[in-house]
Amino acid sequence: MSGATASQEITPTYNPKNRLTQINKNGAVSGTYVYDGDGVRVKETAGGVTTVYIGAYFEWTGSTATMKS
Repeated sequence: MSGATASQEITPTYNPKNRLTQINKNGAVSGTYVYDGDGVRVKETAGGVTTVYIGAYFEWTGSTATMKS
């Protein structure tokens, strides 16, 4: 995988619809991804931070809501 050094092992996991659901780095989970029934990503957890996607225009992380332009 691009960006990996010789000492890193990065393993992606995909669901049956070929959408990324998890990334493991050196055997530890570094990111998880959740999709709705239409295949739209609705939640991402990476680096200890969870982001919830609300439609195509809003994101919610912790106590902060962001409107995408």
